Amino acid sequence: MEPRDYTAAQKTLAELAAQREAARQALVKQQEAQLHTIWEREKLLSSEKWDMEGRQRDALQQLDASCKEKAAPHAELVAQGKRILTLMDIARRHPEPAAMGSVHTYRVEMPIFDTFRADDYKQIGVWIVPNGKPKNKFALIVRGWSLFAHNETLGLDKYRNSYVSGVNEKPHATIGATLREGPAEAELQAWYAKHKPGLITAYLVEHAMMEAPYREAQGLLDNPAWLRLYLEDRKDDYENRYSHGTEQPEYKAVLAELAALAAPAIVGGVRPDTGGPKGGHHDHAASPAHTRPMEGRG
Repeated sequence: MEPRDYTAAQKTLAELAAQREAARQALVKQQEAQLHTIWEREKLLSSEKWDMEGRQRDALQQLDASCKEKAAPHAELVAQGKRILTLMDIARRHPEPAAMGSVHTYRVEMPIFDTFRADDYKQIGVWIVPNGKPKNKFALIVRGWSLFAHNETLGLDKYRNSYVSGVNEKPHATIGATLREGPAEAELQAWYAKHKPGLITAYLVEHAMMEAPYREAQGLLDNPAWLRLYLEDRKDDYENRYSHGTEQPEYKAVLAELAALAAPAIVGGVRPDTGGPKGGHHDHAASPAHTRPMEGRG
């Protein structure tokens, strides 16, 4: 190897390195330009995406509002119907008036302090009971038993919100409230005498609103159209909301009663609704009324 060969090789390597660097920088610039174009497109797409999603949300909100507005009167009718059916169910299961229960502390029945309200629809009493606390060791409590109890459809279940240690009722109370606690029974008696007119007024108002509709529901049990609707509702309950509901005797009784309502009434081979023989149009108004009380809703 000659010295000039070494020098030439160094020069060639330097030229190649410079060419590579120039090409690399050109490639980097090209890539940066392409990435910039992609970023700009992504920004545009992202903006379009947000705009589209915003339009979609607005459209869905408008759709929901429109559907809700259209559905509102029908939903109200359904809610009214469910309340009527619930009251009809209560009327069939509890034709007898409401009865006053009892309050027990550790299996000892406590004497009632005052009968707060008593009528066919509700029996509400007031008791003073020990509560197991060291200072304010007595509790002034309300316990009541109503026909319109433990049912979300009627909305009165929210008034059962009182617990006192060691206290229970027979049967289970449908309204409960702890009015006051104190160190002595006499103090609670005096407080009660002073405040009695204003106690549990919200419950009493809501309860009173059920009484006239309940009386109407009792009459609807003799209306074949309403009775049929009630029985269809019970049938649906047993088929879709009860575990093994279709195996219950009550389910079979519902089916039998529905069949009786659907069957034409034949007297002497002549249908009373048309005066003609069997096989013609049946007037449901001639169907028999209810024949057998049902068990409670699940």
